[in-house]
Amino acid sequence: MTYSVKILPAAEKDLSRIPKRDRERLGKRIDALSDDPRPVTADRMNGWGRTFYKIRSGDFRVVYEIDAAGRIVVVLVVGDRKDIYLKAKRRLA
Repeated sequence: MTYSVKILPAAEKDLSRIPKRDRERLGKRIDALSDDPRPVTADRMNGWGRTFYKIRSGDFRVVYEIDAAGRIVVVLVVGDRKDIYLKAKRRLA
């Protein structure tokens, strides 16, 4: 049972600002979400009235939401760990 992965335009922009080596690593982690949207390494984030998940790759984080009914994983925010939570709060609140 695979999910489709949708990356929002704002998250695409976030990805384009990340160094190539890290971007490739993040791309693999994001692609893997289609097979398992809730990997063991994912952390659940409650807040802003919805449930989000985050995965990490080095110093970078990916914040996403799962639409189980539509079998879609929506990548919302990608960024460095030092500012991802503030960026997510601004974008998702």
